[in-house]
Amino acid sequence: MKALLITLLITSAAADELKFRFKSPTFNGAGYSAHMINLENMRYSRKKSMRDELRALELQAQILEDRKPINAFYLIYKLEYIQNSLNKLQNNYLLKQELSPELLL
Repeated sequence: MKALLITLLITSAAADELKFRFKSPTFNGAGYSAHMINLENMRYSRKKSMRDELRALELQAQILEDRKPINAFYLIYKLEYIQNSLNKLQNNYLLKQELSPELLL
């Protein structure tokens, strides 16, 4: 009886293996590639959002610069200069062809 009691105590005292698993894919290896892809996507989207924000700020600064009165005046002056140059070229061409501008209209 004593031997039976000792064997029962010994078998019941035996420990089972631990079933704990790490939840991080870095430690257990399960899903590690998906984990790395997720990290890479997060880095990429963070860099992309920073680039987009920088582009938006540059565009906003350019718009503010273009709206200054001196730049508006310069643009109008440049357009008038180009228009006058084109008119002179057209008149010179017509004079070389010995035609008057009224005949073409």
